[in-house]
Amino acid sequence: IIFARHGWRVIGSFFGFDYQLRSSSQYTVYTRRDPFPRMIIALDRIEKVEEWDASVQFYAFDIPIPGSVRYAVHHCSRSIHSSLAVIPRHRLTTEDPRTPWELRMNVYVLPADLQDCSFATF
Repeated sequence: IIFARHGWRVIGSFFGFDYQLRSSSQYTVYTRRDPFPRMIIALDRIEKVEEWDASVQFYAFDIPIPGSVRYAVHHCSRSIHSSLAVIPRHRLTTEDPRTPWELRMNVYVLPADLQDCSFATF
């Protein structure tokens, strides 16, 4: 699934498995729209889970396997509008973190062609 939003760009695509494979873990993508569209990618239950929608669950790898590609999950909690606001969000990228983003974890996945992906908006 590709989450498309005006102004965003696709950096890649990968297979997320519906069932657990050897050395894989289950990831949940949580989304919400307030105060702006954002997501959190988690291995475990998140705080205030009732405020988020569990949009997608998939299995991927914590460690590199042959043929896999590394995606980094970056975390940011600072607001661009106020130094007092805490607005947690994640992004999935192939880039290194840059301020205000910090590395949360790496996910190793098998690449997929865009023609094999489903598009969704959030």
